[in-house]
Amino acid sequence: MPRKKAKVAEEPVPEPEPEEEEEEEEEEDEGDEGGDEDNEQEEEEEVEEEEGEDNAKKVKRLKRSRINERRKARQNGIRSYAEKAGAKVGMKSFGNDMTASIFSQSDVKRLAQWCPASGDVHMKKSEFELHLNLRDEALSTGPLKVLGANVESFARKIISEVVLRNIENGGAQTINAANMKSVLRPFLGALHSDDFLAPGGVIRIAQQSPVGRYEVDDDGKRTWVEGEGFLLPKDEEEDATIAEERKFAKANQVKMLKEKDKAKEAASAERAKKRAAKAAVASKESATPLAIAAA
Repeated sequence: MPRKKAKVAEEPVPEPEPEEEEEEEEEEDEGDEGGDEDNEQEEEEEVEEEEGEDNAKKVKRLKRSRINERRKARQNGIRSYAEKAGAKVGMKSFGNDMTASIFSQSDVKRLAQWCPASGDVHMKKSEFELHLNLRDEALSTGPLKVLGANVESFARKIISEVVLRNIENGGAQTINAANMKSVLRPFLGALHSDDFLAPGGVIRIAQQSPVGRYEVDDDGKRTWVEGEGFLLPKDEEEDATIAEERKFAKANQVKMLKEKDKAKEAASAERAKKRAAKAAVASKESATPLAIAAA
């Protein structure tokens, strides 16, 4: 009996194997959980990308809506002015059926007496001299009224014709220089200047103005961003031509402008002296009866 007990005591105790299986299952579970987390992260990233795209679309839509609102407000304002002037929808206009004036008398006077403030405007000498003479010419009320009526009729006819021609030709909504040129060409014989066919000042400004475009920010504010190059390209030979034009203008138009300005200032000073003398005589005449009565 005792020997049997010793043999039993010496037999090794077997280790349980299910724990290893449990550990393997836990590792597999952890692997599955890690894969689930990666899938969740990918899904979250996709959702964030979709939300980012949605936000970008919303910003673009807001920009467009703000631009459209400003355009609509501007068009409504222009239509209101047109209705006040008598150009209503559905009514035919021949340029003289006016119910209200677009131009005031001060506008017509400024238009008639307009003159460049600088001599270096790439304008012909004869045309520049004509504008200087018209600037200093007196314009009374009677001729101003006649001129205002003719300006109204002419402007209405030109605007109506250029708008209709632009629509019939299937062009853009914006009236460009080519449309105005085609409409004004028949009146070339009645106008004192043909500079609108190829305005030298506009051409030179375009050769010196950089190209660019407007950008709209999130608040709907438009900013001008300059690009490379100019609106109208020019050659090196044209630089020499521009320098000669400026030299000629400095020797002729600028000199002419200074002389006319001096003459205008002298005439205004002379008129001021005459007014002061008349006022002094009137004050003496009014003071004499009072002095006699006081004596």
